Amino acid sequence: MTNIPKPLLDDIAEGKCLPFVGAGFSLNAKLPDGETMPDWPGLTKILASAAGITASSDGPNVASEYERHFGRVQLIETIRQALKTDIIEPGKAQRAIVQLPIDTIYTTNFDLLLEDACGSVRKPYRSLVGELQMPFHGGPLTTNIVKMHGDLRHEEHIIATREDYDKFLEKYPVVSTHLSAMLITKTALFLGYSLSDPDFNHIREVVRSRLGRFQRMSYIVQFNKSASHIKKMLNEHLHVINLKIKKDISIDEALSNFFSEIQEELDAREGKKFRSRRPEIFEEISEEAFDGASRSSDSSALLSSSSNLCFVLMPFGGPFDETYRRLISPAILQAGLKPMRADSIFTPGSIMEQIRSAIQQSRVCVVDLTGRNPNVLYELGIAQTLGKPTILLSQDISDVPFDIKHLRIIQYSTEPNNLGISQKALENTLQQVLGYDRLDEARQLIEAGMIRAAVAILGVLLEHSLRRLFNDIEVVDIDGRDQAQRVLAMGKMVQLLQGAKVISKKETNDLRAAVNIRNRAVHHLEEPKKDEAEALFNYVENFIQTHLKNAEQRH
Repeated sequence: MTNIPKPLLDDIAEGKCLPFVGAGFSLNAKLPDGETMPDWPGLTKILASAAGITASSDGPNVASEYERHFGRVQLIETIRQALKTDIIEPGKAQRAIVQLPIDTIYTTNFDLLLEDACGSVRKPYRSLVGELQMPFHGGPLTTNIVKMHGDLRHEEHIIATREDYDKFLEKYPVVSTHLSAMLITKTALFLGYSLSDPDFNHIREVVRSRLGRFQRMSYIVQFNKSASHIKKMLNEHLHVINLKIKKDISIDEALSNFFSEIQEELDAREGKKFRSRRPEIFEEISEEAFDGASRSSDSSALLSSSSNLCFVLMPFGGPFDETYRRLISPAILQAGLKPMRADSIFTPGSIMEQIRSAIQQSRVCVVDLTGRNPNVLYELGIAQTLGKPTILLSQDISDVPFDIKHLRIIQYSTEPNNLGISQKALENTLQQVLGYDRLDEARQLIEAGMIRAAVAILGVLLEHSLRRLFNDIEVVDIDGRDQAQRVLAMGKMVQLLQGAKVISKKETNDLRAAVNIRNRAVHHLEEPKKDEAEALFNYVENFIQTHLKNAEQRH
């Protein structure tokens, strides 16, 4: 576990972190066997060898000499070949950083690895190159990648030679001003830079020229550094985050783990705040149990087990609001869940992280793919990564991306004659996803040895089944049914059902034993025994077959 500085976590959570990605970060790219990616010193050697000069000079001076010998076009082509642009793919580190709740990333790299990483996870992004593109930042869920030194699609903006660096402030005043303005309120996080890197020194020079003594403390990620080095860097206004690399782990893996740990901490923080703002949707669990559940490998199952939320991923406005009001929300309420969209959760802080938290804390997600909205597709990717059950909707099947067309999709219509059919289809699918689908999932988890996750899933199914019985059986008095809608405690529902003579004394005892097994896993994070999970499985399966199948036959 990395000792991530709390002030840095605070800045990331509040949208006040500005990462800078350097050449060393691209060393984590995926390449065919036998191929390597050069950093600045490696690129300098390639250029120096071709120009017949010593590589002891710094990179920009060597690039200037190369340009003098062979011209600007050949310089850029040599850089393009050296960076293996036709065969490189994003590594784990690139894919991990673009998923953090960070709206702007500055990079001095010429490659397109960050853009490709965004594409691989369906993250909306904008690549900003040169003065004219700087005003066109994307929306709150978009990652803006500022190519400070140009890229290989915009050769006219590439900064490589000594002359390019010396004229940067004069030629790119808008970029320089934007960078300085960002760093008035944001904290720099340097990734893939060495202290001798000309790009690193150029960024710091630009900042010093604009902010002087009022520049904020910066963070830099380095590897296996000594305590004396770390202390010395503080004098340079640099706080070193020292990642310990062992022989059996790559830098790509170490960075990916570092970003994952940051995300895990942010998830725990935001999840706690989200639940405190909407207590009526969640079963009350202790702070200690929540923290433990948020950081566990089976967090998705544990968090779902204490949630009554169905989070809806869809565009806003116009016909979509009508679809939500007339079709989606009523179907979710009929299933005994609480519907919510992103437009009802925004509070100060990172919008991106709030949406991720709502997905993580939900029991199931409903996704409207109509119009192929890029933000919705990205949020769907988050839900799938977090292991959330998802129900896909679309008015037009052609809006469904080809790589998910094999999944179950409800094609709906909001026409008056078809609205009821569409709503019933969604209700039935919700019941299936929350019902027998979960029973199959629990059986697979038990067989895979993931006992606590299986128990949590069975707890979700049991709570849902008890609630369905309140809707299907009319002998429970109105006050009791209202109470069950307000409170998620399963023990109380069992008591009400027994009092109404819906379940027998033996069933009551079995259900109380089942609730006890579930509560020890969810509230105390105990690891149940396999025979307890098997017993819970049998209790739940018998309850469904005895009561819900009979209820269905009456309808």
